[in-house]
Amino acid sequence: MVIARMTKLTSILGSVLFLVHAAFGQTTGQISGTVTDEATQEPLAGVKIVIVETTLETMTGQDGSYTLIDVPPGQYEIKISRIGYESVSLSTTVSLNEGTKLNISLTESIISMPKVVVSAEKLAERTSVSDMALTKRMLQSRHGLMEDPLRVIQTMPGVTTLGDLFSPSQIYIRGGAPEENLFMLDWVRVYWPWYFGGMKSIYNTDIVETVELLTGGFSAKYGNALSSVLNITTREGNRERISGDFSFGFINTQGRVEGPLTSKASYLVTGRRTYLDLILKESAEFPVPSFADFNFKFSYEPAAGHHIDVNGFLSKENVDFIAADPDPGSPDRILTDGNLNTQSIEWKALFNTNLYSRLSLLRARPTYSVGVGRNLNFEIDGSTVGVREDLTWELHPNHELKTGFELTQTTFETSGNIPLDPSEIDPTDTSVQLTSYDFSEDTWSGGGYLQNSWELLPVLTLTGGGRFDYFSLNEKTDLSPRFSIHYKLDSKTALRGAWGHYYQFPNSQDVAREPELQSSLAIHYIVGISREFNNAFHGWVEVYQKDYQNLVVVNTLEDYSNDGHGFARGIEFFLRKKTGSLVGWLSYALSVAKRKWYLDTQEYDFDFDQRHLLSLTLSYNFPESYKSKWYMPAVIALTSRYASGRPYTPIVSAERNLNGGWVPVRGETNSRRFPFFENPNLRVEWQFSMSRKLQGTSFIEIWNVSNRRNVLGFSYQYGEEYLNNVNAQPYYTTPFLLAGGFSIGF
Repeated sequence: MVIARMTKLTSILGSVLFLVHAAFGQTTGQISGTVTDEATQEPLAGVKIVIVETTLETMTGQDGSYTLIDVPPGQYEIKISRIGYESVSLSTTVSLNEGTKLNISLTESIISMPKVVVSAEKLAERTSVSDMALTKRMLQSRHGLMEDPLRVIQTMPGVTTLGDLFSPSQIYIRGGAPEENLFMLDWVRVYWPWYFGGMKSIYNTDIVETVELLTGGFSAKYGNALSSVLNITTREGNRERISGDFSFGFINTQGRVEGPLTSKASYLVTGRRTYLDLILKESAEFPVPSFADFNFKFSYEPAAGHHIDVNGFLSKENVDFIAADPDPGSPDRILTDGNLNTQSIEWKALFNTNLYSRLSLLRARPTYSVGVGRNLNFEIDGSTVGVREDLTWELHPNHELKTGFELTQTTFETSGNIPLDPSEIDPTDTSVQLTSYDFSEDTWSGGGYLQNSWELLPVLTLTGGGRFDYFSLNEKTDLSPRFSIHYKLDSKTALRGAWGHYYQFPNSQDVAREPELQSSLAIHYIVGISREFNNAFHGWVEVYQKDYQNLVVVNTLEDYSNDGHGFARGIEFFLRKKTGSLVGWLSYALSVAKRKWYLDTQEYDFDFDQRHLLSLTLSYNFPESYKSKWYMPAVIALTSRYASGRPYTPIVSAERNLNGGWVPVRGETNSRRFPFFENPNLRVEWQFSMSRKLQGTSFIEIWNVSNRRNVLGFSYQYGEEYLNNVNAQPYYTTPFLLAGGFSIGF
């Protein structure tokens, strides 16, 4: 109401001034337009419009409109901002006696430093070191045969992976281990976001609003993560009309339907399922994994400035294989069953133009069981409920305060049987002695943060704050100071830096064995420079150092300690072309990661140390006149990664044990490296119209265009007929593979 009255008053004053200028001769112009939400296209009230380096400013009314009058002719920079949304800066020209129309769309704020942001809806301007935004179309043309948005993340600097189509695709950030990354889906923590042992992530590209990846130096908003944070936010359903699609891909089919419920509510529902297990059924001579999942999102806007989302994710993966004639020593049955159910309710509220709230209630229920032959089996049953509140408060035009808290209660149970002697791993031998374990624990954790961003000068912004985290199992509290700085050298160049302490709780089972275990600590140091070269190109360079302390070390089966430490350091280069028919990016990272564990005499190359990593991603969008011809492609995309080999510990020989079996003798830890890795992939897409309402897309993708045999690892044979009694045989990545798929949308 206040905003509406202010807008009305401004309009009246504007009318009076207009009459005065009409009487005495106009010498100025005006700027007007409408501000909307990028995702929903709804008008935004309370948006601040400022002409930089002048006293001219205004705010949008309830209908999202604004007008700036008495603007002298000239070139201006316009800053558009609202609590809870990303700020936008635009250049515009005002002419004498003419009005300038400037309509703007804002996206919800997800900015924190430094990070990579992959947005499904907007090609946004860069606002901090290591962040970027991609259109949904670009995301879909790069997610590969697995149709996995995390495959796009793997092309960013500082992000490494095994790199094969059918191998685990967990990501390693800046020399960190995969368990150092925090994964979330609509703010619900996901402890294992993968299918098939890590081959494919659970995330569905079709519902992605944003993929937020923070690679280091992130703000006090996030805790319990040593290396990175990845949060995928699902998008809202279509408020204008009912739409959907059905697609048939390389390993699964999927469908989507979305539309309006009322003028203020919408829904989005998707489902996926693999099909190979349905085709092969019981005729398969090897284990065939399967998965199915279901996403839903209901969005409702009860009043202006208030928004409620109800999110849900249900998934199931399964392997049930019975061998008709198993080889000696091989299991006669392999059975796995995994389920993940997550739900969340989120209320976003703009109480006034200076106070924005985001309240989330969440629940997650993961279960998993494995059985191999007669001897190996284990079960995991977990349950998590939690609440999170984030507040953003503009205390002053130069001060933005952020604060919040989170509380989580977790129940975890696991049990199973394993061989007493790891060398007695034959799952068919009933004489093998087994040891049983049964572990359960109820824990809760809590955290809170406070952070202030201070625009000390028009070119200088300082952000400082901290957070605390408490873990009930070891009854310890961690305090994490965090600081970042942003300095504009000019309108296109910026310097940024960050420093902070980042803690991660120890594993519950480890704390049960050693109650005095502390949280592991990583101290981040980051300095970077970014540059907008023109409207088409932008790039950045960043140098980082991570010092690890108090890493959990397994000294013996029952002896755990915080004696591990290490470091990771590197430099990253990134260049992106973001406009035109040809778009893409080139990135290079040089890094070193070392660790030292209990009783080690020296630091050694860490398992995930990859010295050189070069990635190239390009796509060419053909003109509309070409797309109208059925045989002409709409998009051609190339994704290629080149990397130096990862370290590994070789088996140099083998010796007989007392029972006459062979025991491998290992060399120095990570003293050798795999060969150089190369993996170029090419994708071609066609678009076609089936009717006025039905549109189709088809694609062909070539995996490993160069057909390079990249070494993934070694299998070993032992015997006196081999040199030093051991024979190492390499196994390789997927060779040249041609596959395709299609989708039909309405």
